Amino acid sequence: MIEYGLPLRRDIATAMRRYRPELVIMLNHHTTWSTGAWNTPDHVAVAHAALDAAADAGNRWIFCRFASTAQTSRH
Repeated sequence: MIEYGLPLRRDIATAMRRYRPELVIMLNHHTTWSTGAWNTPDHVAVAHAALDAAADAGNRWIFCRFASTAQTSRH
């Protein structure tokens, strides 16, 4: 089971720092779809963590211990 939290945000932010994507495509972060159908909790958790991690990855003061280990060159 996937849970939203700092460990998930840290892992995603570390990957973003390492690979430095130009575009990040995420899952639907809303609890429901436009049709009213429920979205799955793991999709919501990962999407929220990815949104937060995108901001975290650009902030050198957040998860700074992991920032120095991430590669800084483009692939």
